[in-house]
Amino acid sequence: HYVLFASSFCLQELVQEVKSSFLTGRNLVSFHSPLLTHINSNTEELSANTEESQKPYDLIIDTKLKWKKTEAETTTSCYVDGQQLSDFLMEVFGAQTVTSTKRTSLQNNEDIFGEPIVDYSKADDCFRTTTTGLLTTELQLLSRGTHVWKDAVIVARIVAQPMTPKYLISSLEELLEISPEYALCFRIEPIVEKDEVAVDWCAQVQKTWPPCVLRTQPLPIVVAFPFHTDQDCSHALRSADYEKTDDTDIIQDYDKIVLEGGSGFGTGEHPTTFMCSEWLATQVVVSSLSSQQRTHSEKSSFETHILDYGTGSGILAFVALVTAKRQKDFVRVDAVDVDLDALESAKRNKVLNNNKERQVEFYTPMKGTPGWEVSSSISLPQDRKNTYHIVVANILAQPLMELSKTLSSFTKTNSGIIGLSGILAHQAEAVIDAYKPYFDVKVIQQNGSWVFLEGHRNNQEVS
Repeated sequence: HYVLFASSFCLQELVQEVKSSFLTGRNLVSFHSPLLTHINSNTEELSANTEESQKPYDLIIDTKLKWKKTEAETTTSCYVDGQQLSDFLMEVFGAQTVTSTKRTSLQNNEDIFGEPIVDYSKADDCFRTTTTGLLTTELQLLSRGTHVWKDAVIVARIVAQPMTPKYLISSLEELLEISPEYALCFRIEPIVEKDEVAVDWCAQVQKTWPPCVLRTQPLPIVVAFPFHTDQDCSHALRSADYEKTDDTDIIQDYDKIVLEGGSGFGTGEHPTTFMCSEWLATQVVVSSLSSQQRTHSEKSSFETHILDYGTGSGILAFVALVTAKRQKDFVRVDAVDVDLDALESAKRNKVLNNNKERQVEFYTPMKGTPGWEVSSSISLPQDRKNTYHIVVANILAQPLMELSKTLSSFTKTNSGIIGLSGILAHQAEAVIDAYKPYFDVKVIQQNGSWVFLEGHRNNQEVS
């Protein structure tokens, strides 16, 4: 609504046309907007300042507006929408980069990128506009669910922009429909070119990303990337309070899983993956101890069958395999995901972990179940219903509820057990209600705002 134009340009063409007008100074007779009127009325001064304005600089703008009337005070603080401001700087004024940083000194300016601190479902109720359209009062701003802060600092890298900072700010104020009583608070920082030593940024990032330690039983499992060394793993274990068993720098007693960076979720760091890994390892140990009580003939015909639903990187499948190997037991894992890229990543991780045997197989959902696609040639076989001793699903609450009958049909009646995560504490009751007809299910662990549910399968048939 902030730019009206008569011709049928798409947005990208409009932006290019506006940028072209900045460079050539020609009038855009087919467009009608206060911004373009402002630009066209100042083409001579813009041209005169082209050399000076083309020097690169950082334009630093506060989302909190300044009150222009010095003779009168105001008790109401007003803010511009940081998302809109960033979009205009990038798309209309050609900023090379735009970053948004919260003001850390303000107690109410809490983190919004670390889930699940902010309840985005309340964003629409929190957002209010004034008659100018884009200004907000002291009410908490969640910007209609977008990832911005109410009180933030926007930094735009401006390179090769014929418009002087003065006119760029003036044009922004018109685009954002800021009332005459207020103005954008900004400052300019020139960019000083200097010779910098070449940095291997890949290596720098790798140094800041240590292996993850899962507190599984009987031994911890270290989840590492291919670039992590044994020393890195030992250091991670010492940081997690695991002691060395000898005088060397290497801690020997741990299991290791290697994962490549890929599209599949799961490196062990997220609370839900952490809870699922601990629980699954424990279940494999319990199953192994139970199998040791069987006769030799029973052992030869029995193997624990595990289903990892929503496998992502395959981390939970590998947790089951390394735990079983440590127990000198044999398990078979079927891992399912709707994302073909995630499955390809999980298959590569299988190779990285030297799993050449057919102990883990990767599939898309079974035909006729949620997420199944006709084109898939690797769907979970139909004969897998009522065959799994252990089922684990680390997804999200809504898909877990939609999958309640599917996962129930896969779990062995009267003896199977299921572990569910990806669930926030306030969502637990709804998920429990969805699985209650087929499981005796309850919350057994909580990590932060996330919970883990365990269910024991009853004999109720799935309709």
